[in-house]
Amino acid sequence: MKYLIFRDDGLGDLIVSTPLIKLIKEKDKNAYIVLLCGDRNFEYAQLYKDEGLINETVRFPSKQSLINFYKNLYYLRSLHVDYTYVLSPKNINYYYAKLSNAKYNFGIVMLNTGKNGRNRYRPAKFIIKYLLNKHVLIDCTENFINSLDTHWSDYYIDLYAKSMSLIFNERPEVVSIENKKYIKLHLNKENNNLTKIFLENKITNKYLTIVHIDEKWDRSNWSNKEIHNFIYELKINMQSGVVILTQGLYETEFNKSIFNEFKFNKINDSFFDSEIFMSNNIDQLFLFKPLNMKLLTSLLSKSDLIIEQHGGLAHIGTMYNKKIVDITYKGHKNFLKKWHPKSDNYLQIEINDFKTTLYSIIDFIKK
Repeated sequence: MKYLIFRDDGLGDLIVSTPLIKLIKEKDKNAYIVLLCGDRNFEYAQLYKDEGLINETVRFPSKQSLINFYKNLYYLRSLHVDYTYVLSPKNINYYYAKLSNAKYNFGIVMLNTGKNGRNRYRPAKFIIKYLLNKHVLIDCTENFINSLDTHWSDYYIDLYAKSMSLIFNERPEVVSIENKKYIKLHLNKENNNLTKIFLENKITNKYLTIVHIDEKWDRSNWSNKEIHNFIYELKINMQSGVVILTQGLYETEFNKSIFNEFKFNKINDSFFDSEIFMSNNIDQLFLFKPLNMKLLTSLLSKSDLIIEQHGGLAHIGTMYNKKIVDITYKGHKNFLKKWHPKSDNYLQIEINDFKTTLYSIIDFIKK
């Protein structure tokens, strides 16, 4: 049977969805899974496709015109899917699913509090039964107070159970803890040379910390000096360990100031196919400039500790059960708690002033 999954949002959203995809493939040995992706997670979807978790990927544009709607719908109908799962709760996706001619449609339903204080459903409450044969409700009201301890991935597991009970006319099964884990990328050796050679030649048998500094750090409101001190103090507390700084797709002012402060020089080894720099004034401090997601994932898989402002790296780290410091931005504590890393050893803290944040991390590292 053919399954269409709507996941045209973020990288972390895709990773958190992988237990659902794995369970479908285990239940239906002939399952053919088409993943509808967005710009932010298409590259990662391709990696999962390469490993056989997904059979086909479809990339939809973020902006939808009326002409594009009909073109996309025509394409989706041509797929002749049997079942759809709307995991990205955009109104247009519910309509795509309904009009795809699938036998059954499943999805999550969002319950929020509107500006007038009344509950609002997405999709609209009166049309839910028309659009979806089975659904799972996510209660976002009162700042998630009614669903605070439910991890976002659990909703997809519940949706799997409900959908399979309808498809196969069986009682919902109990999903094991092992099957709730995210699917990890194994990454073939041919495309893993950069990280493999670097680790073997530069930092063998040393504690490796990855600090990912991307545009999300702008929310900290720290000064350049404060983020410099953060890195200095962190490196001191890692003693003889190695610290690798990575950055996002876009170079920020923080990234530029860090590059100058720590006097990074490019390593010119001929086997490197990406920009790697070594600090001239701090021993065992390195900088990796933007890598593709495959190389970055490979690097994270070999780390001992990952420190990041909440985003996709928290979920990549979870894939490999790494020790993680997940720094969240102010005002979203409850929401991001529902997306916390599911590793055995993690710290999720809200960003604070430089010293408070640093000491919290150091205390966690020393435990």
